[in-house]
Amino acid sequence: MKESDQVEHPLISFALLQAHLRYLTAAVLAEIVAEAWGGTYDTKENAYEDTHDGFVTGGDDDDVFFLSSPHGMFMIHNQPTPYWEDVEEVAEDLLDFRLRKHVLNHEAWMAVDLMVPFETDETPEAYYALIIRLIFELADDATLAVFRPETGQINVWDDDVIEALLRPGGADAFSTPTNAPVIAVSGDDPDMIEAVAEARDRWPEFVEAFHERRDGEWFSVKVAMTVDGVTEFIWVEVTGIEPEYIHGTLGNDPVDLAGLKMGDIVEVPVADLNDWAIRYPGGESHGLFTLEAIDRARERFYEDRDQEEE
Repeated sequence: MKESDQVEHPLISFALLQAHLRYLTAAVLAEIVAEAWGGTYDTKENAYEDTHDGFVTGGDDDDVFFLSSPHGMFMIHNQPTPYWEDVEEVAEDLLDFRLRKHVLNHEAWMAVDLMVPFETDETPEAYYALIIRLIFELADDATLAVFRPETGQINVWDDDVIEALLRPGGADAFSTPTNAPVIAVSGDDPDMIEAVAEARDRWPEFVEAFHERRDGEWFSVKVAMTVDGVTEFIWVEVTGIEPEYIHGTLGNDPVDLAGLKMGDIVEVPVADLNDWAIRYPGGESHGLFTLEAIDRARERFYEDRDQEEE
């Protein structure tokens, strides 16, 4: 987004960061709006006041559309450039490696902005709900992340984020990340070294509990996995244990482990164990030894960033 386009008070808006530009015309967009909101929409040339709820105009060379509806006038962007002028600066401000990757790799963006509300007694939450429903229909396989300009928050575009957004009050729920961030912790971090050592020393507790497991209990380990020279610590939902190996399925999508995705069946050495967790039916957990070390690393990240900004 160009600096000249920024406003002092951010619009009620959501933006989608895209791997590549999505093909859109006014006619295609009108169909998407009808799918998202119901009613009848068409291009401005073909819409009639007595038979249509609204119309879409624009597009072509400027990649900006205008949507007139009973709710208000909206601006819809479909731009073939990164959202920010200095993408690297934005990425450096993000702790989560997965978000950094998407911010750095996106090459286009779409956004829905409220320009003029027609229902003046409606709350901002009601308009956010409309926009969320529309961006849900606009998103496609090239959608990487979603950004809320009003708060500056970015989330990875995945099923958990979509589910949170589509719930009542989804714009507020968006402020809470649905996935734990993937962050870097130095290999010589003393807190992490101590935590990993404790997890390995107490590994027999996990093994015993797994062999005596009951319905509703969930067993997971965090291990170091390397693909093509890239190492990432990732959670694996355990399905079996041998003396030297752990069997299971990937509990989340890796950031940079080529060819692997959530749900893939894996076999990992016990020697690569980094942490473990047991979750019981009531929600109580046991393990998670590295959590405090990660939290402290997160705090240091933000403290260092704030000092650099002063």
